[in-house]
Amino acid sequence: MENDKDFVFRNADAASRKELAVFASWVLGFKNADHHREWYDILQNRLMTPKDGNWDSDLVPADKPNNLIALLAPRSHSKSTSFTVNYSLWRLGLDPNIRILIVSASQSQSEAFLREIKAQMTLNPHYRRVFGDLFPAEALSNVMSSVKWTNTEIIANRSNPKLKDPTVAVSSAGGSVLGRRADLIIVDDVLNEKNTNSKSWRNCLTSNAYLQANGNFNGCHLFGSRQKLTACSFC
Repeated sequence: MENDKDFVFRNADAASRKELAVFASWVLGFKNADHHREWYDILQNRLMTPKDGNWDSDLVPADKPNNLIALLAPRSHSKSTSFTVNYSLWRLGLDPNIRILIVSASQSQSEAFLREIKAQMTLNPHYRRVFGDLFPAEALSNVMSSVKWTNTEIIANRSNPKLKDPTVAVSSAGGSVLGRRADLIIVDDVLNEKNTNSKSWRNCLTSNAYLQANGNFNGCHLFGSRQKLTACSFC
């Protein structure tokens, strides 16, 4: 007979697969604030919109998925954790065949996000219980794997052998992702204090950093914090 602890775990695990906010708190141990729950609602296509574009009318559920999202929020609000780490891990768990591209201002920052994602996949027992072992066995040892599992890209245990692009790949804002196919592109603080001061850099980044994907994506989420009055950190 199932005891109370098993009952709680089973129901919380099931809720984690359905609700991003529950996943973040139950599986990852993240303390959600109200603004995080609002962001998760946006990511899960729960936006309300005026009927027929008439802002004098009542708000109704959006009739189209939020495939293109841009968010501006102050620093220290856990944007990167909520979008780049939590959301990526949740989407990957639900669909190991997904292809995610993460772009940040520097290569080292992008790789830091991937390190956290890899650590949660391999070392978090709650994640492994909810979604199973999505990593190659060699990821837990020093043995070289025939499956891609590096600092810049990983391939999860997936069912579609025809996929050529990695499950998660990372790049700097100035890096080339020409021809890269991704189902989801996450653009996280692509401008910093140094390149924000240059208009030519900002123009270069908006034309090259993530748009080089040639439109081969189903969703693109951009977010960051304001650096200057003339530029946000994602534009």
